[in-house]
Amino acid sequence: MTQLSEPTPRVERLVAKALHDPFYAGVVHHFGAEQLWDAGFFDDGSPIGHDMTLAVDDRLLVTPLGKIRNAIQQDGDIGAPRYAVLVTSGAFCPIHKGHLQMMESARRKAERRGWKVVGGFFAPDHDGYVSVKCGQETISAPTRVHLAQVATEESEWLAVDPWAALYVDRAVNFTDIVRRLSRYLQYHFGVAIVVMFVFGADNFVFRKAFVERGHLIVVPRVGAEISCELSTNPTTPDRILMAHDHLPNQIASRTVRHGRLCDLPPKVRSEFRRLAERGSLEAVRFFVRDEGEWSVLPWKQRVGDTLNISQGGFAGELREIISASFRSGFPTSVVEVASIPLVDQSELVRTMIESYAVPTISLDACIESHYTLALSRQFEVTGGERCEGIFQRPGEAELAKQIEQIPSGSYVLMDDDVATGTTIRALCSLLPPRITIQGILSAQEVYTKESLHTVESADWSRLVDVVDLRDFLVGSREGGLVVRLPNGTIARAPYLLPYVQLSRRMSLPPNEELRFSRAVWELNRQFFDSLPAALSVGDCSEAFQNLAMYIGFTAETPLVEFCQWHLDQLDAAA
Repeated sequence: MTQLSEPTPRVERLVAKALHDPFYAGVVHHFGAEQLWDAGFFDDGSPIGHDMTLAVDDRLLVTPLGKIRNAIQQDGDIGAPRYAVLVTSGAFCPIHKGHLQMMESARRKAERRGWKVVGGFFAPDHDGYVSVKCGQETISAPTRVHLAQVATEESEWLAVDPWAALYVDRAVNFTDIVRRLSRYLQYHFGVAIVVMFVFGADNFVFRKAFVERGHLIVVPRVGAEISCELSTNPTTPDRILMAHDHLPNQIASRTVRHGRLCDLPPKVRSEFRRLAERGSLEAVRFFVRDEGEWSVLPWKQRVGDTLNISQGGFAGELREIISASFRSGFPTSVVEVASIPLVDQSELVRTMIESYAVPTISLDACIESHYTLALSRQFEVTGGERCEGIFQRPGEAELAKQIEQIPSGSYVLMDDDVATGTTIRALCSLLPPRITIQGILSAQEVYTKESLHTVESADWSRLVDVVDLRDFLVGSREGGLVVRLPNGTIARAPYLLPYVQLSRRMSLPPNEELRFSRAVWELNRQFFDSLPAALSVGDCSEAFQNLAMYIGFTAETPLVEFCQWHLDQLDAAA
């Protein structure tokens, strides 16, 4: 290790950078520059004075906030609570039970000291750091983030902050993660929320970075010796806390990578194995339903007949991007991306519906039936696959009122795709006894010559995945995922990063999500730029406008500009 006493340009640069860091400047002042390495500081390679926390606009919804919003709303003492959010960074290569236990221990300590813990984050580090630490055993950043999202999915307070792993172009100091998260929370909630950094006693030397500012919780590990001198120092009152619970010492990501999968949470273990097995698939078949004119009909009056040609070009390019992404993600597999034209599918479905002895209830926004229920599952924006339940589609009547309009009797339920059956099962639990479901019809199954299933015998696992093209076309009719924004507003977000986890929504390999999203944002920009009349945010549905306006755009903002802004943000990760 180079000694700081040597007057080299490298040392001078390191000290200069540390003095621009609000945390590490205190290390220099109190302990001397020689202690910077022990306190965890490193040179990220950016220019002196450059603030890496500003690499991505705080308006971009990178970090999920739904669990924090819920906790704040449920708090009965909003007057002057001591709100705290915990965060820990690290390789998480992969995340294991010990990491979860550490955050739970830290939470208990904070709450014993009077803090109201409204959320907590795992912040996986950038590959630039993890590849040095783990070498050839490195699990890629997108996969590490994905596994951490699986681990926290069912938690009421823990989530994943992917900023340091995916949205910057280099490894950053953990103090940057703390500073950026603090500012992000302040921007989106407008209330004071203290960010407390959490780490195990094996990194206890890092505590010196908190000598002048910040909050820290150290969680002891069995066999690790720690000192309490900073926590009892009058300059750090109530800012450096020692948790009471000791973490077991035998759990480590390295042993997991070497085969000790019992240390993974059950869902993470299952997903870890599934991802490993996917590499041996012989064939990958993917369906894209192309709604054609239906998805862009609200724009046709302004744009004219050329809109159909442009939409057709978008559809073809999207299939090529999907195909390229799957070929890259499954290099040993045969990849087929097939189109399902809505006009053909609708005709087949109508023919089958006419043959039934009972009427049909359609859940598909694109295909009419005897009766229609305008419902949708609702998710936290950028929160992975955390579903809040089924509700009416944005702009429609409450689901209960829609159900009231359906006469008593037996019906067949029809949806576009029933891949998991989650929506169907949730709806069946809400239907009154006077409405009985005799069978289930998947529009996608009809098109692929599959048979009708009953509720009891449906084999959800064997259905082929399918996506709707409109979900990738920004601002299209009924397009995108129905999400809840940090302020509680319901919106629609395109199937693209940062808003939607594509590994869940379309089975895209996690490593391909960022590249795919950037390519489709660019495809959208080109689509809107090619139209003879400029379309703006105000030309889209109210639900999409809610998303655009929340992040700072207006009804007059051209959609070309909206797409370009997202491209600029994702470029920070390149």
